[in-house]
Amino acid sequence: MLKEEDPLIELIREWIMAPIDESAGLQLSTLEVFTLVEDMINEHVKIPHGSRLKKYIPKVKRMFMPLNLMDAVHAESSDMVTVIVELLKKGKVVSLVTAAGYPGEPQRYEARLRGVMGGECNYLHITSRDADTGAVSLRVVDPVEWKDGRGQRWDQAEVDQLLDQAQV
Repeated sequence: MLKEEDPLIELIREWIMAPIDESAGLQLSTLEVFTLVEDMINEHVKIPHGSRLKKYIPKVKRMFMPLNLMDAVHAESSDMVTVIVELLKKGKVVSLVTAAGYPGEPQRYEARLRGVMGGECNYLHITSRDADTGAVSLRVVDPVEWKDGRGQRWDQAEVDQLLDQAQV
């Protein structure tokens, strides 16, 4: 569930997650859903009041720019995707949280998320149960346990040297 419900995201999710009914020919692939949504948004830019998007999302506001959703789908994925896929292959439950930055402060995530695993490219938290009390909370996962070496911080002296060279 999204923190703030976004009707467009919900529509996309519903269409992607719709049960397969091959006999009715109603199942769309993920790419077909994105193509359809891109077409509907671009139509809405041109004709906002009579668009198909307005029929599906009556409260949709005016959009001024077309959305190249398929370009985004085909763009190179973040390296973090590989890390997430590996966690999923290991049977870990992964929840992605955006627009929240609490590195090293899992209790702040707990207050918002109530005990789910959360992470970003530079840190990761996991649910943990206290052996004595049984209380579930989030704990910081040591980067050595899950990072594969990509994206490690540069030494400050190297950063300073690069910035000095850039200013010349």
